[in-house]
Amino acid sequence: TAGAHEFAPEVVVWDAADAATLLKAVVKALARPAAVRQAFPLPPAAPPAPPAPVPRERLPLVSVVIPTYNRPQDLARALAAVGAQTYPFVEAVVVNDAGAPVGDVVAAFPFARLIDHDVNRGTIGALETGLRHARADYIEFLPDDDSIYPDHIERIMFALLRSGAKLAHGNGMLRYVERTADGGWKTTGVNANLCSDTLTPTTALIATPVSENGVIHHRSVFAEAGWWLPDSCLADLELHMRLGLRYVFVHVDQITFEFREHPGNQAKQWDFPTELRRIYDELHPVPDRPLLAVGRNSTLAAMAARTPGKPAFPPTISIA
Repeated sequence: TAGAHEFAPEVVVWDAADAATLLKAVVKALARPAAVRQAFPLPPAAPPAPPAPVPRERLPLVSVVIPTYNRPQDLARALAAVGAQTYPFVEAVVVNDAGAPVGDVVAAFPFARLIDHDVNRGTIGALETGLRHARADYIEFLPDDDSIYPDHIERIMFALLRSGAKLAHGNGMLRYVERTADGGWKTTGVNANLCSDTLTPTTALIATPVSENGVIHHRSVFAEAGWWLPDSCLADLELHMRLGLRYVFVHVDQITFEFREHPGNQAKQWDFPTELRRIYDELHPVPDRPLLAVGRNSTLAAMAARTPGKPAFPPTISIA
């Protein structure tokens, strides 16, 4: 019924509404002489990577800013992920936010530099320090307990350079983990549905489907659009509202990074609905757009229905 048999006579037609005809078609096809059946070459396992948008020696440096606090094993894994990148010019700026010394960890990675805080300034303060010390115009922010895949920076940077955009991101996989006795992680589930879309000016005013640790930014966006909100549990969401209204987010539709959900993420009992309402009403009011109001109210209701201390989004695949 698709009409394929009109162009490929060797196709055996069957009726999708009658399963028995499928069995008959298979038998008929197998019974045909071998000379009639055509062998087609298999496609390659993956499409060839597109060429670099500029000569390799002219590719710009990328700075990966990694804030860390008392997680030396996680920091080592994050640095190893940066060191495994296929993109040739990468530096890591590690900001130790007044935690236990990690000089020995950072010293094992020649591309990494360490900045120590004398007092704890929190994640946003550590990111600000990292941006100040970064040498590149292209900035990636990577929490010490998250990871990027080896082709992450190459794919995102090539998309930026080809498009001329200032922001680009890939898709992310949420990995649910628990600590093991030796300080490592045990995976208990995954969810690849949360960060598999991009941002539009309308969705930016509701909630972001983009994870900040999957974005590479041109540093000029922070001078133009501003920095993260201090002391906000939804600082990344609010930042994406501002960026989404000012810039185009280029979307690389492939999983290039992962972030982790673990009890440490759930320990802080933030009042997310109250903060989101403040962001909607005080920082980004949008009057006279009833459909947008419906989307915002739906997001607030979903956030209020979450169980404290539990993951906000359940895994799509659980692993025993």
